[in-house]
Amino acid sequence: QENQRMTSMMAPSVLNQTDGRIVALGSGGSNRIRTAILQTFINLIDFGLPLEEAVCRPRIHFENDLLNIENGFNDRVLASLFEQYPSHKRWDALNLFFGGVHAVQYHAGCFDGIGDPRRGGASQQV
Repeated sequence: QENQRMTSMMAPSVLNQTDGRIVALGSGGSNRIRTAILQTFINLIDFGLPLEEAVCRPRIHFENDLLNIENGFNDRVLASLFEQYPSHKRWDALNLFFGGVHAVQYHAGCFDGIGDPRRGGASQQV
């Protein structure tokens, strides 16, 4: 409705990659949407990961002087981060706290999708 605040934050996004892949993704929820989507984009663009791996990789989120980090990062990286950010919480597994990114990709006439397991997502090839 006009002049009413949305009850949820949303961030639908589209990525046109130089290799012709088009990725549409988004997440509903809280202010952690930004870091979830940004980290998925980094995994796709900078690391060149396939869509499923880009969405399912462990994530970090820093807010209110607390570093939250999912399990799965290199131990040396973790040691360095924990030294720089003594106030931290390490999560043992993927967790909905870090957002749930759902994505679909179109490339070379084919579609591929992934529903973030953090949010109980699923996709089906048709």
